[in-house]
Amino acid sequence: PLQHMWSMAVQGQFYIMGIAFAIILAAIMKFRPKHQPLGKRSFPTVNQIAGPILIVATIASFAYASRHGLYGTPENYYSTWSRAWELTLGAVLAIYGSAWKIPPRLYDLFTGLGLVMLIFTGAIIADTTAYPGPLSLLPLGGAVLIILGGGGKISKAMASKQARWLGDVAYPLYLWHWPLLILSTSYLGQETPSWWLGVIIIAISLVLADLTHRFLERPLRQHRKRPTAEDLPVRKGLSTLRKPAGAARGVGGVVVAAAVVGLLAIQPLWMRTLDDADAELLNPSLYPGATTFINHLTPPDNVEIKPDPILAGGIQPPVAANWCFVPDSQPADFFFETRKDGKTPCIFGDTNAEKEVYLVGGSHAEQYSSALDRLGKEMGFKLVPLLRQGCPIELGDDVTVTPECAEWGKLVMDRIEEANPALVISNTTRPQNEYGTGPDAVPAGYQAFWDELAERDIPFLGFRDNPWGFDEEGRPREFDECYVATEDAYGCGMRFEQVYQPYDPGAVVLSKYQNMLSVDTAPWFCDDNGDCPVIIGNTMVYRDMHHITNAFAESAMPMIREALKPFLNGEKVQQQAPDIPPEQAAAAVE
Repeated sequence: PLQHMWSMAVQGQFYIMGIAFAIILAAIMKFRPKHQPLGKRSFPTVNQIAGPILIVATIASFAYASRHGLYGTPENYYSTWSRAWELTLGAVLAIYGSAWKIPPRLYDLFTGLGLVMLIFTGAIIADTTAYPGPLSLLPLGGAVLIILGGGGKISKAMASKQARWLGDVAYPLYLWHWPLLILSTSYLGQETPSWWLGVIIIAISLVLADLTHRFLERPLRQHRKRPTAEDLPVRKGLSTLRKPAGAARGVGGVVVAAAVVGLLAIQPLWMRTLDDADAELLNPSLYPGATTFINHLTPPDNVEIKPDPILAGGIQPPVAANWCFVPDSQPADFFFETRKDGKTPCIFGDTNAEKEVYLVGGSHAEQYSSALDRLGKEMGFKLVPLLRQGCPIELGDDVTVTPECAEWGKLVMDRIEEANPALVISNTTRPQNEYGTGPDAVPAGYQAFWDELAERDIPFLGFRDNPWGFDEEGRPREFDECYVATEDAYGCGMRFEQVYQPYDPGAVVLSKYQNMLSVDTAPWFCDDNGDCPVIIGNTMVYRDMHHITNAFAESAMPMIREALKPFLNGEKVQQQAPDIPPEQAAAAVE
């Protein structure tokens, strides 16, 4: 609901940069030579200095914003440097626009064309990632034409009392419409707002915008004249503190300052709270977690759920927390070699151990890094993560991942081959449909990856994927948010048959290989009745719609430890195939 506040952040940065630029220009003019020698050119004016700088900044920012072509990325959409040209273009127009003499007969043509460009922007450009790239020239160019074409009949109509009122309330209208849009659409369960809802939102937003402008914006504006060099505004301001009105303003200033300090303290306090919650290794007698259903345990009542469901979404596995998890915005050949300090290698577990265990794939492999990090320290192996957002390792021609992920997977395989580790760990299954719907299966690209490992005699251990959250309509559902809202552990969870095959598809496929094992995690998440709740053994299972918490991963350490032992001891492992009909075995691969 408050996503649109990002624009205030960008504008705030430009206010600061604009003030700094003005101070620099003022200093240049103050200390310029007072008298020019005869025959020498006079010192440039402020506009003659600022204009070329702003032109260069505008061109550079526009080129940067257009580097992806007509459509960019979310990062480009929010970037200060991509957005700069949209504001500096206005500054260029302010400096040079008055010198462009438009014939009066063309006023209405300019203004009318500019209005058409603005009106049709929303209809023509449906993808928001077009901004602030080349297609942004449509609305920005329209605004420029309207300004240049001022003076005609259309401009006079636009300068009417009603139109100027709309301009006055434009910014509070922007602030109000978005949260109303998001909250109402979500409450009514609509994918996109219906036309009648859109009309209602616009009407309510206009009323709220007018009230905000009337009773907040206007009173808070500076009404007195700006002080001159002879004025002493600070002394006058201090003298007013002796009067009730001045004292009230002073109290208001203290309250605002205290609020700013409080806001600045929230982020470090929040991060410390998350760190404290993540550092605690839960007592298995109170928090059996993943061992609950396997061992048929009855966890004690009246025990606080941990991690706190409100905090769960903010606690990241150690690989991501230390900036060793590659985001999907990076090129296909990008790997993190060091942690966020720029010095410590991206290695976990026992960093001095000789045995290496590679954890590879996407976020569903990365979510086990907290448990594997602790087990590495305990069992004497170093954990090397090669993990990228949204990129399970798939090789071969039949892949379901993006081209960048496919290329990255090949490079991961090259690194594995070069290192020849004692073990490679990843996932064995994945949901067949979007948002986790449909029973799990083995993507063909997984099997091609295992073929490569088998050819090089590199052992493999894989985790069957966990349930994903979705509702009756197949739409994604955040497990943690659902529980925070309802405290219904079973109502927010899933049913076994919604997410799992009756057997482990990974075990079916890996039974064809030597030294490869699938860990069937379904009994960790679902009970004998087929319920897969979001709280198991007093432990919050999920941190979002399909990733488990560090605490739940760590509660599975007894099972993971037993699976690791034969590999670390150099023993031969053979996966036992489930006893299922041949046609089901053939269907195990997606």
